[in-house]
Amino acid sequence: TETVKFLHAGRVYKSAELQEEPEPEDVVEEETPADEDDPEKAIHICDWKDATPAEASKDLILKAIHHAPLVQMAFHSKGDYVAVVAPKDHTKKRGVVVHILSKRQSINPFKKMNEPAIAVKFFPTETNLFLTMSKRSFRIYDLLEQRLVKKLKGASSMLSCVDVHSGPENRNILAGSQDRAALWYDLDWGARPFRKMRAHSAAVRSVAYHPRPSAYPLFATASDDGQVHVYHGTVFDDLMKNPLIVPLKILKGHKIIKYLGVQTCAFHPTLPWLFTGAADGKCYLWVE
Repeated sequence: TETVKFLHAGRVYKSAELQEEPEPEDVVEEETPADEDDPEKAIHICDWKDATPAEASKDLILKAIHHAPLVQMAFHSKGDYVAVVAPKDHTKKRGVVVHILSKRQSINPFKKMNEPAIAVKFFPTETNLFLTMSKRSFRIYDLLEQRLVKKLKGASSMLSCVDVHSGPENRNILAGSQDRAALWYDLDWGARPFRKMRAHSAAVRSVAYHPRPSAYPLFATASDDGQVHVYHGTVFDDLMKNPLIVPLKILKGHKIIKYLGVQTCAFHPTLPWLFTGAADGKCYLWVE
C-alpha cells in the first residue's frame, strides 16, 4: 500500500493508506450531485482509523484508508475540509471525495462524472465553489446549491495543473497543459482562455498565483524544460478592464532528469518568495 500524509503547520496531520484497484470503467454522461439520502445508492467511501502507538510517536494522528491511489489533494481555506482525487478507483463515485476532518466523515459530492477528475481546487474566498479538472476541461460547482456553475474548455493537449486567483471575485483561473502552454481564464470572458502563454519549451507541470494578490500580483509557471517563469498579473476591480500580464523573470537552476524538470511551484503565504521542487530531487527557495 501507499501512504499519503496530510501536513499542517509543518507536522503530519493526517495520513491515508491506498490500495491498488483496476483501471476505471467507461465514464458516464454528466456530473451530478450525489444523492446521500438514498440508501440503495450508498457506497463505502473509506475507513477512518486512529494511528497506532508507533505511528503516533511519529506525529501521525488519523488515517483515511482509500480504495485506490490518490493523485492530488486540496485543503479548504477554513482547514476542516480536504478534497482528494482517485481517478483509478473502479467505483466512479469515489473519484472525488471530500473529507470532513473534525467529524471523521467522508462524502462523495458527485454520483456521475463525465470525465475522471485529475485535480480539484476549492475557491479561496467563495468557499462554496469547487473546481474539478479533467484532461480536457474544467467544471465549477456550487456545493451548497448542488449545481454546475460553469464549464471551461481546455487546450488542444491534456491539462496538467490548475490554480484559482485569490481576488475577491475569484474570476480568474490559471492552468497548464502538456503542449507547453499556460492558460489564463477570465470567467467573464466565456469558456475559452483569455490568454495563452507559450513561453516554455516543454510541458507545464505546475502553476501558482500568489495568495495575496493585492500586495503581490504575481503568478508562476513551472515546466519540464527546467525553468520557472514569474509574471506580474494585475486583476482590476473594474470588470471592463482585462487582466494586465507582464513577464518578470525566468528562474533557472534545476536539472532535467529523464526529460522531467520542475514539477511543482508554490508562493510563500505572505512574502514574494517562491518554492520550487524538481525531478532532480531538490527544492529551492527563490527570494527577491
